[in-house]
Amino acid sequence: MIAALGEVVLRAEIETFSGIAQLPFDHALKLQAERCFDLYLERPGIARFLMVDLAQPGGLSGFEGNHNLDLIEELFRHESDLLRRGIQAGVIRSMSVTTFVAARLGPVFTAIALKDLQIPKSDGSDGADVSHVDGEMLRREYLEVVMALLRSPV
Repeated sequence: MIAALGEVVLRAEIETFSGIAQLPFDHALKLQAERCFDLYLERPGIARFLMVDLAQPGGLSGFEGNHNLDLIEELFRHESDLLRRGIQAGVIRSMSVTTFVAARLGPVFTAIALKDLQIPKSDGSDGADVSHVDGEMLRREYLEVVMALLRSPV
């Protein structure tokens, strides 16, 4: 079951890279990031799967000995190509592909986790306001954070 879900998730992730190879790096990164952001907001189960089952499969060997390994390699090939292009363009600092992926995915997962958080009322009264954060604002903030993480020295 994990392997079947993994295939769906990996194919959806790979699709976010469709048609970006010919774009300048900044445009390619922005488009791919927006696609990921939208994918995770529209299908939060994918974000949960990536954070839990794919990252820490809990001893399950759902990816061993099946075609999902090829999909994982394809996804990392796309990630590596995007990273290489950014470094060659002098837009981002040199880093490992895993750091590149973490810098891009960490902020979107945080935004998704917090988007429906109940925030205490600013007037100090009891109760909570439910924060229904504007998706466009979240997307803008996400892209700004990602570029800051990629450009800033460690």
